[in-house]
Amino acid sequence: MQRLTVFTTAVLFIALSAFANPNWISPWGETEEPPSIEIIESSLSGFTVQITIHGFYSEEVENQYGEFQRIRLAEPVEPTTMDIGYPELPVIARLIEIPSTASADVSVLEGDFVEIEGFRLMPFQTPTTDSNDPLPFDYNPAAYQSSALYPAETAALDDPGVWRHLKVASLKARPMQYIPAENKLRVYRSLTVKVDFNLGAETPFPVPAGAITPIFDRMYREMVLNYDPAAHFIPQTDDVVGIKYLVIAEDSNAVAAIQPLVELRHAQGLRTEVRLPEIGFSTPGDFKAYIAQLYLSDGLEYVLMVGDPYLGAGIPPVPMYYWDYNPSNSVYSDSWYTCVVPGGDYDHYPELAIGRFACQYNYELISQIDKTMDYLLEYDAGDDWFERSLLVAHQEEYPLKYTQCKEEIRLFNYNQQVPVFTTIYGGAGGNNTNIVNYVNSTSCGLFNYRGHGTETTWPVWGSGSFTSYNINQMNNQDRLFILFDVCCSNNDIVNYGGNCLVESFMKADYAAVAVHGALEPSYTDPNHTMDKRFYRAIYDEGVTNIGYASNTAHIAVMNSFGSYGQDNFRMYLWQGDPAIDIWTHIPQTIEVTAPERVTLGDIAVEITVQITGTPLAGAMVCLQNEEVYSIAYSNSLGIANIEFSLPIQQPGEIELTVSGHNLAFYQETIPVGGGQGDLQGYVLSNQTSDSLAGAIVYIPYLELESVTDSTGFYLFSGIPALTYEVTAEYGDYLPLTVENVVVDSGEVIELDFPLLHSECNPDIVEINAAVNPGETLEVPFNVINDGDGALDYTVEITGEMAGANLYQRFYFNASSAAGDDDIYGVVFDGENFWATGAGDIDNNWLHKFDIEGNFIESIPQPQSVTEHGFYDICWNGQYYYSSESSDIICFDSEGNYISSIPTTLEIVKAIAFNPESERFFIGAGASDIREIDSLGNVVNTYNHELNITGLCWRGNDPDDIPLYIFSSEPQPTISRLDPVSREVETVGSIFGMPDEMCGGCWISEEVEPLYALFLGVIQGSFGDKVKGWQLARLFNYISIIPDSGGTIEPGASLPFTVTFDAAELEEDEYDAIIAFTHNGFGGLTEIPILLTVSSSGKVDDLTQFALPQEFKLRQNHPNPFNSETVLEFEVPLKSEVRFAVYDILGRLVIENSMGMVEPGVHRYWFDGSALASGIYFCRMEAGDFRTTVKMLLLK
Repeated sequence: MQRLTVFTTAVLFIALSAFANPNWISPWGETEEPPSIEIIESSLSGFTVQITIHGFYSEEVENQYGEFQRIRLAEPVEPTTMDIGYPELPVIARLIEIPSTASADVSVLEGDFVEIEGFRLMPFQTPTTDSNDPLPFDYNPAAYQSSALYPAETAALDDPGVWRHLKVASLKARPMQYIPAENKLRVYRSLTVKVDFNLGAETPFPVPAGAITPIFDRMYREMVLNYDPAAHFIPQTDDVVGIKYLVIAEDSNAVAAIQPLVELRHAQGLRTEVRLPEIGFSTPGDFKAYIAQLYLSDGLEYVLMVGDPYLGAGIPPVPMYYWDYNPSNSVYSDSWYTCVVPGGDYDHYPELAIGRFACQYNYELISQIDKTMDYLLEYDAGDDWFERSLLVAHQEEYPLKYTQCKEEIRLFNYNQQVPVFTTIYGGAGGNNTNIVNYVNSTSCGLFNYRGHGTETTWPVWGSGSFTSYNINQMNNQDRLFILFDVCCSNNDIVNYGGNCLVESFMKADYAAVAVHGALEPSYTDPNHTMDKRFYRAIYDEGVTNIGYASNTAHIAVMNSFGSYGQDNFRMYLWQGDPAIDIWTHIPQTIEVTAPERVTLGDIAVEITVQITGTPLAGAMVCLQNEEVYSIAYSNSLGIANIEFSLPIQQPGEIELTVSGHNLAFYQETIPVGGGQGDLQGYVLSNQTSDSLAGAIVYIPYLELESVTDSTGFYLFSGIPALTYEVTAEYGDYLPLTVENVVVDSGEVIELDFPLLHSECNPDIVEINAAVNPGETLEVPFNVINDGDGALDYTVEITGEMAGANLYQRFYFNASSAAGDDDIYGVVFDGENFWATGAGDIDNNWLHKFDIEGNFIESIPQPQSVTEHGFYDICWNGQYYYSSESSDIICFDSEGNYISSIPTTLEIVKAIAFNPESERFFIGAGASDIREIDSLGNVVNTYNHELNITGLCWRGNDPDDIPLYIFSSEPQPTISRLDPVSREVETVGSIFGMPDEMCGGCWISEEVEPLYALFLGVIQGSFGDKVKGWQLARLFNYISIIPDSGGTIEPGASLPFTVTFDAAELEEDEYDAIIAFTHNGFGGLTEIPILLTVSSSGKVDDLTQFALPQEFKLRQNHPNPFNSETVLEFEVPLKSEVRFAVYDILGRLVIENSMGMVEPGVHRYWFDGSALASGIYFCRMEAGDFRTTVKMLLLK
């Protein structure tokens, strides 16, 4: 109940017609100044606040109901009474904190006022949205005939709610009352308002785990009138390091895409959990229940939804909640997930910050995550573009309404930082080019639009409408902005099937990294307040986290506008990471002092943070690994004392991350262990025990390596006492990795590496064979592993192409053969060519040719109605597909129509089919290539800079780049596109006559038995031709068994059989190579092949072709050598082989007998470890064969 105990009354008569623009009126002769609000008394049972008014503004409004006055206070945020059709008077609204177990009452202790006659106050009008046309004028005649004071009470409390740690309510003070029948305004010079707490009257609300964090402390200080930090614990460390960041992702592909962001947030100190929808966790209710659980148990702060909530394709995997709290303004909303304290849908105070990546395709998500990581880590620090802010206003009612809102933002006196503003106002001649040029030339940290909006535009905001076309002109790479987009419907990701404007900003290559926008039409005046309050949160109050800055703005709007503000809160959403801390200056490089290592048993670690030698307070410091996770904030001395709940027990490493507002992320890995030790030993040959000089031993964890000396010795001195994985490598020897190597403190650990080796030794050196036409020939051979380690190998048939790449090997003139001057597409189905042609006046044709290009017949194109008929054509193994319009026509080999597939292209001129995914790729000219399913749904799009006429698929492309493109650049050019990397590369250009152009294309391995051909239509004045250019040699006539890779154990051999099939070969000579790629000495072993196809008969004795033709001893390798070397020798027939080694004086030093050796290629290992350095001669004897090679031993 309002009580007035002191009255000082004066009646003033004001001649209101003297001013038309807003005028300052102070009955007490004071200058323009906002009301002052001061707590003059406070205790556990309540507090008293003194409100002082210095004057007010009045402006005249004239309409069909006559002249009115609208009055307001000099408040940055200006709520009013909100009874539609009743007089509109200013209200002062402030959030207050109420003890969790208390209810609250409000009363007015005293008030001094004056009364002013001659006012006819403007009635409060039905709030409009930014998309509304003007509404009928609201005027309640009965209200204006009343002689009672309106409003009846000068102070009131709204229903309380919970804002994370605090129970809050809006205290509404009404320093003016009005007697409508007398046109008399009562203005209070001061009001003394008392708030009483009824302790114990209510049950306490549930609070989140952990104490108030610094960001909430800042928000409460600015927003809550009686918030007392001393009454709440603000820790220097987070005493509950639970899940702070929850990601709900639609599928495993999305999880993989967001992993970089997840890892960064987790390392930063926002302990992160990722969940996928599943049974029992798939509905909004399921999601909110889990969010509430983490909020209470872990102090959850952020939620990120990953998935497109569009309803047109059914229930999405990560849906929004249909919030119908206000039946007149029900809306799908993610904001509902942030109001987690029990209290029904009434309580709109957000406990969390939320954002969403709304992507239909995974590549779009990958792009947005890349942009987010670039914004956080890879920004352009060339100049301070971060401090700039672009203000864009719609031209309506210029310079009022939207422009006035922008000007109030620009002229506000910010405490923390004053942005460098640039304005582009539609009413002042601003246009889309101004915006794009500004972004491309300088860019900004914060981009702000205020005005009208539709799903896809800022409609006629200036000289035209702003659309995705303008967004895609932005090239602000590494200068991505935050967009606060205050208008209607730009973010309608639920109901709009395409990309709404906010999605276009997010999915563009550059432009924005995060956008805040509305799903539906939003209220004009609450939008003004939200816009201004967002800027105040960042630049005046230091709430620089975008998720919580917008929450602050929404709470201010709800505090001022009640249910209308709640409507706005429900419909606005961030697309992007809600945990982004907006850069407002060039991020500073910080200096971090941390221990060189964390010792086992430690329960605390001290980290010091400085900037240019000055201690930095408030930096967030996180130490974490799989065992521990803890964060702290640096104090005024720059010191963060990180405490662990339990002593560190496991050796390894711990990751340190330091972050903060306008601080470049700092990350460092610190070893965890106890003390130091040494690791040393020798690397040697396992077979000969020779030392291996120049071997590399490395410890991946420490990123350390040691190179062995001439004795094979390595040393790691003073490394942390931990458990390691250590690897040794030397030349073609097999690397050896030893796990769980424990280095103890103060100890020297000995670890030797005896390295194995493997050898790939075929028992033949070449194959020189002959075969009759149409027959087959088998050639057996063995591969022997003479080493002491396992031989891993792969085998393939290969060879060099004859002629240059894209050498033309096939040709026929389709126009001449079919009598059709307009040939567009071609395909080969394994038996016949099919070409599409415009034909004559009456029909468009499908022309059929045999494998050599001889014309067979023409049949009409099914469903063809255009002058030109079908363009490119493809085949899926059963049916043919082509198009002359936006629809793809499917038909059989008789020309019978089977079905059609609608597409989003105006005309499909190029088409390819992927038999593995059963999807099509379509294109036309410069349009993006689109990947579609069998129903025509677009699955992916691919950018390019080509003029496409044909597409074809090569599933066995050796480089895994399967989509080939035929285009005119201007000469016919063959390119290929990698659907994974989305990169296009040029294969080559086709040079011909100047007037030649290209058409459709196909790839075949059947037209020419020895070559894979790219078949394409070349159009020209001398007829349209089908030409074929070689892409690769084919070796289908050669097979080898076994044909895949495998392993040959030490000392073992593996039989192989090569089969030559001359069924389709003409009489000629054919060369090829059997190539073994392996892990043995040399890495590559090749067996040349020369196959002669001749009707003169084949040689029956294959041995002369498969085995060596003479005795031979090859030079040893390596040479010079250190202790050990190998000599290869060839034996054409079974023989007893002996080796003898002599020194420079002719003295015999070593003699070995190899015994009876089978025909083939073999190796002799010579061990000179017992000999001195010098020149030696190795003599081989086999039957009557004698030969000698000179060797140099260097130790």
